[in-house]
Amino acid sequence: MFRRDQTLLFIASAAASAIALAPTASAQLSYGGEPAALRGAFSRPAPQHSVPAPDVSAYMAEDEARDHRPLRYGAMVALDLDLSDGQWTDLPDRSRAWRISLTSPGAKSLAVEFDQLYLPAGAEMFVYTEDFGTVLGAYTIQNHHHDGGFVFEPVAGEEITIEIDVPEGIADPVFDTATLIYDYRDVFGLMDGTEVVHEHLDPGSCLVDVNCPQGDAWENQKRATMRTLSAGSLCSGALLNNTAKDGTGYVLTANHCGQTSNTIFRFKYQRAGCGSGSSPTTFSVSGATNLASNGTYDNRLMRINSAIPASHEPYYAGWSRSNVNSSYAFAMGHPSGGPKKISIDQNGAIRESQFWRVFWSEGTLEGGSSGGPLFDQAGLVRGPACCVNQFSCNQTAYFGRFDQFYNANNLGQWLDPLGTNPTTLNGYDPFGCPDPSVYCGTSPNSVGAGASIGFTGSASQAANDLALNCFGLVPGTPGLFFYGPNQTAVLLGEGVRCVDGNLTRLDVQVADSFGSVIKSINWFGNPFLVGPGAVQPGDAINFQYWYRDVAGGLIGYNLSDGIQMDLCD
Repeated sequence: MFRRDQTLLFIASAAASAIALAPTASAQLSYGGEPAALRGAFSRPAPQHSVPAPDVSAYMAEDEARDHRPLRYGAMVALDLDLSDGQWTDLPDRSRAWRISLTSPGAKSLAVEFDQLYLPAGAEMFVYTEDFGTVLGAYTIQNHHHDGGFVFEPVAGEEITIEIDVPEGIADPVFDTATLIYDYRDVFGLMDGTEVVHEHLDPGSCLVDVNCPQGDAWENQKRATMRTLSAGSLCSGALLNNTAKDGTGYVLTANHCGQTSNTIFRFKYQRAGCGSGSSPTTFSVSGATNLASNGTYDNRLMRINSAIPASHEPYYAGWSRSNVNSSYAFAMGHPSGGPKKISIDQNGAIRESQFWRVFWSEGTLEGGSSGGPLFDQAGLVRGPACCVNQFSCNQTAYFGRFDQFYNANNLGQWLDPLGTNPTTLNGYDPFGCPDPSVYCGTSPNSVGAGASIGFTGSASQAANDLALNCFGLVPGTPGLFFYGPNQTAVLLGEGVRCVDGNLTRLDVQVADSFGSVIKSINWFGNPFLVGPGAVQPGDAINFQYWYRDVAGGLIGYNLSDGIQMDLCD
């Protein structure tokens, strides 16, 4: 008999019996410029510090024994260096430069974690390879972490040079390293598929880029999902909104990913097209605070310490504390640490005691997907990726229950600063209109918990990109969206009418075989443009879906919940 506790693959790795999902690499937030070395400022090499290679075979064996939980690529080797270990050089322009080269034989890439790094105003730090094929930086005072720590992303090869350029009259920096991250597995190979953890797994099978048609409806959710890199391991995560809608960088990920305060978060890491196009690697920030974690539900809540730049286009995902099965589900994340992918369960997530269970209609998870968000039909987060039963196209996956984590760890102290105690919270887009909000509740029907209304796009009239959807309907039955200016709660049919005022009906639709409908809204066409149903920016508009359900009761029809949107320019 199948027993999940014996056969689950924990996806923070990429194993055959316990997989945890995640990978890395490239530039985080930096501020341009060039090191003095590129200007030919030095007549002799930087002093070199050699770090013995760790026992790679022992790390490999340990990874296998732990079933790659999480997906680890780097050994954390103690490295205790300060300014006395490098060398200062006075430059002709009266500035100074400090350098040290680090080498460790056999490393696929190198990175350094700092106990303390403080760069005075005007000082700049760079990291580069001997041939300047890779140059990271400049890192400046703007990269300062409130706890003093710092980490830069992996640099390919077994040797790197760190250089700090200090203008005349500026005090010495604080430079105190803690750890060399020795890449023994090849993090770059993991990301591009040339390195696999298990040879019998096909890392390219069933993976669907988020910019394929399957992801077209979920542009905001793409912006909320990011890759994490921490302590030589790779995972995924998602930005979460809070009731103040103030853009605080709360991140939900999996507890087993074990991220530290020196975590690097990479945004917008996805192919420009479906299966093709470049994947930008320059939209990263580092430094975070661990707020709460729970092994039972495999959830972790973090807060990014610095402001997320507008260039990263962050979206703060909405979330749901509902314990009701969703009628549709999809997940996003970074399998093997590579560009962002999407997986879809057309039938929705099934509640278990600690997890949500899904069976993918399209897509799959790999090591590196751990911590990636599961969204419901309304695009709200239900929990982070925990585990899978196998690495194949016909995969069952499990996501830790966010609703249970919220209650067990009092997440309201961070996610509900206004004290409104919401069951659901819509997302926040700092660059667009307020997201529509679902209200009123749904009523059970003959096929399940009831019909739920959702949306994609925005409430911007100018963008004209809104599409309403409704899931959990009776397949093959007719229905229609209608709207009005006011809200109410009046019994009607087998459900509740949530919309009031001058009601306007849209075209009749028939639910597909999955019990769902989608309706694109054209604000510049009838009935929105003229007549009794006309609307304009500033109006509050409430939508609901009416549908036939002959087997659902004596009256034979029912209604979804309601959704309100404030139309903006």
